Amino acid sequence: MRSIRAARLTGGVVAFLLTPPVAALFLAVAATVAGDAQVDFFFMVLIFGTIEGFVVAAPVAFLLGALVGQWCSRKYASGHSRLQVLSASAAFMTAGGALHGAVMAAFNAAHFIDLHWTLVPVGGAAGTIAGTAVAYAITTVRRQVHGVQQAS
Repeated sequence: MRSIRAARLTGGVVAFLLTPPVAALFLAVAATVAGDAQVDFFFMVLIFGTIEGFVVAAPVAFLLGALVGQWCSRKYASGHSRLQVLSASAAFMTAGGALHGAVMAAFNAAHFIDLHWTLVPVGGAAGTIAGTAVAYAITTVRRQVHGVQQAS
């Protein structure tokens, strides 16, 4: 029971900390490519996108990361391969990120740039990276715990 709680917390924290800066980086690249190809515009979108990402996207990322962390811990402990857990986690977080991006685009969340529906692939890409990182963290911890238990 304790390992499931730890997996939830680990997954939530990894997704919370990783998703907003990654999404802001993808959004800044998309904004620069689509419009003003200026360095100061890139950094403005990167900074404001990260700040707004921690307000808007990070709570959802924490919840999805906690669910994925719990799922990864259970599946990896039941004998699924690390690759299966990584790919399924990345797929789930990709879908969650794209769905959250679509909701944010529908509510005009990226009001400071004119790339509303670009939030869908940006959310998907950030979700892929966060899902892979969550699964990697969970499976690494489970592998180390299993190795310590075998050694003692």
